Amino acid sequence: MRILIMLLMFSYRVHAGFYDDRYRGWYWFEEKEDEVIKEKAISSEVASSIVRQSQRELENAKNIMMAQPNVANVRNYMITQNKMFAGATKLEQAWRETLWRYPELVNRLENPQNVHAVKFQRKMKAKQDEADIRAFAQHHDLILVMNSGCPYSKEFAPTLAAFGKYYGFKIEALSVDGGKSKHFKTSFDLELLSNMNLNAVPTVVTIINGEPSIVIEGYASHEELEEAILMKIKIMRQG
Repeated sequence: MRILIMLLMFSYRVHAGFYDDRYRGWYWFEEKEDEVIKEKAISSEVASSIVRQSQRELENAKNIMMAQPNVANVRNYMITQNKMFAGATKLEQAWRETLWRYPELVNRLENPQNVHAVKFQRKMKAKQDEADIRAFAQHHDLILVMNSGCPYSKEFAPTLAAFGKYYGFKIEALSVDGGKSKHFKTSFDLELLSNMNLNAVPTVVTIINGEPSIVIEGYASHEELEEAILMKIKIMRQG
């Protein structure tokens, strides 16, 4: 019985000490001195010399192996290459440890580090890009400069029509030869055409501050149209 009582008292003292430290949280650690291994610093000149020497050794080993491919030369190249890999592995480990010790060095909101966060960031960016294009469409119409005899103009028109319908763009066609588009209301204006400095058809144009501005030239895809509009938005925001 005496032994049992002593064990209970010992148990109480241990648990009391633990609960007295509850402010530290359920998982707590005593502060320890920084365990970073301090290596002797080298100058930038010495560092450059070491890196160049390693690169020369690898390049020389590769050249010998390529010029005289045999087991001995391949083995020598692989040994030299493994030394480089070992150095790269050490660098990666040091990089990871640095990020663990100093997490403030990485903005994980702007630069996510894992697959799920990267996918989510891309999803959010795509959502914002779509909103920006829709807002742009509310204030800027598109003009398709086309040639009724151009096969690229004919093939591109349905793609542009679908793009405009998705984002809410009002689109009209401007013909360089007087022909009509099957997808858009078409006009023929030589004066307007002369002010556009066009290089090819089809070309998509918008009007910014009263002046025609080329969005994209050629037979573009839906994604290329999006990128072109987003670039216009970026330029406009920059002033």
